[in-house]
Amino acid sequence: MSQVPPIDGQIGTQRVTPTAYVPAEHAPHVPPQATTDDEVEISPAARALSLLEATPDIRAEKVALIRNAIRDGSYNLDDKLDDLVDRLLEELREG
Repeated sequence: MSQVPPIDGQIGTQRVTPTAYVPAEHAPHVPPQATTDDEVEISPAARALSLLEATPDIRAEKVALIRNAIRDGSYNLDDKLDDLVDRLLEELREG
């Protein structure tokens, strides 16, 4: 087994002196440092999420009707998607 050199040139055991324990209620009071006013910035993604939370609940009956119309080909998806994107962009601009 190889020899490990001593740290700081000291060999053998050393006495450890414990520090005095001071309970928190007896510790010196250090006042908090003065801070500047805090600011909060809300990201565009957070704004969009808040808009989603404000939307009404999903109407299951309407969703089922639209799914059936898409399945049988009677639903004009391109026009609906264009309208949806336009409304979403308008809400994001206003928000």
